[in-house]
Amino acid sequence: MAAYIFDIPIYRCSERRFELQFAKDLSEHLASLESRSGGITRSQAPTTYAGAGQDFRESYGGPWRFNQIIAWLRLCASSSSICADLWLCDAKRFRRAPRRRRFQFVGTEAVVRFRPRNTSREIFAALLHRLDEYEEGWKPRGFVLDRGAIVRLGPFVNWRQALKHAGRVHSPVWLYGFKGTPLAIT
Repeated sequence: MAAYIFDIPIYRCSERRFELQFAKDLSEHLASLESRSGGITRSQAPTTYAGAGQDFRESYGGPWRFNQIIAWLRLCASSSSICADLWLCDAKRFRRAPRRRRFQFVGTEAVVRFRPRNTSREIFAALLHRLDEYEEGWKPRGFVLDRGAIVRLGPFVNWRQALKHAGRVHSPVWLYGFKGTPLAIT
């Protein structure tokens, strides 16, 4: 079995898009509350409006970072490649506030293959480049890979040494997604 090295979440939408939509929906909700209250403004009843805002936030689907994930890429390493296992939410539609969330294994793809002479920097650069290409396949659906942690930590990892002791080769299989279309980029 190849060695697990990192998990990368895939989000339903970007954090900015989520927060902009939340602000718009909250504003509409509070305006509706004001019109239904007989004209009592936010300045006249700040506690009531603050409570209504908090209730709205809780019912909106939770914070983006933990509640808008629709898939995970689990990076695994062997002595000659880094592969990604895709775990996708089994929902028919990816909603802002999902009713249930269960992730299912979809498949594995070889993300980066390298030679023994590649340096740690070259391996990391190839991995980032491949993740950029992989994200392009998700963009038409509006989905976003959160590569923040790997981008911050990756330069400090000795990839050459870590992968040298990773284990046997992880055999790739094709990833298929919506209506049988390949998710893998070849």
